[in-house]
Amino acid sequence: MLGLLSKLKPTIAKVSETHHDDARSIARLVEASAKETIRAQKKPELIKRLLHELKQSVENFEASHPELAAFVIKYSALLSALGI
Repeated sequence: MLGLLSKLKPTIAKVSETHHDDARSIARLVEASAKETIRAQKKPELIKRLLHELKQSVENFEASHPELAAFVIKYSALLSALGI
């Protein structure tokens, strides 16, 4: 997970050049979902909601920032593989 998260910063930086508020929102959603996944008492519904919001936020950037969309797909797949 850390390897994948390390790729987020440069990806978010690119989006931030033209969509600063959206980039911050996406970064917050990733951070919140990552923190929730490492909690001792996870809240699966909260994680699902955060991932849903993240996917919706990224949909607007699929064409202009495909690397961000790819990150979210990989991140969601990783959480799914972890059973989250």
